Amino acid sequence: MVFSELSNRRTGEQGHTRMRKPQTGCYLLHYTRPLASGKGYTKHYLGMARDLNKRIDKHRRGTSGAALPMAFHTNGITFRIGRKWVTDTIKEAYLLERQLKARKNSPQLCMICRRNKRRRIKRRKENK
Repeated sequence: MVFSELSNRRTGEQGHTRMRKPQTGCYLLHYTRPLASGKGYTKHYLGMARDLNKRIDKHRRGTSGAALPMAFHTNGITFRIGRKWVTDTIKEAYLLERQLKARKNSPQLCMICRRNKRRRIKRRKENK
């Protein structure tokens, strides 16, 4: 399986963003506050798409059709993109999504959570 992670760098010449062809892959959404679900509290949503940017825009508008992101949107909870993985085919994206969901460790996959954890550890050491 071939996939690559996206960075948050903007591409383009002289400050203009170039039009990109749709990217297929998986994404992890990090919500600004948790939402109570039947199994506890959740702050993440892991999904896949043929066009990552279009799918994430649908989540922002609350029109994605996925129940959990729509519940977050209904409650006024916003998100940031925690991580993206780009694959060559939709089949690879599906298989990668299954693997990532089976691990049940979205906070460890989320770059925002990892950064926040490092900050908390650093503060604890400074306060000792």
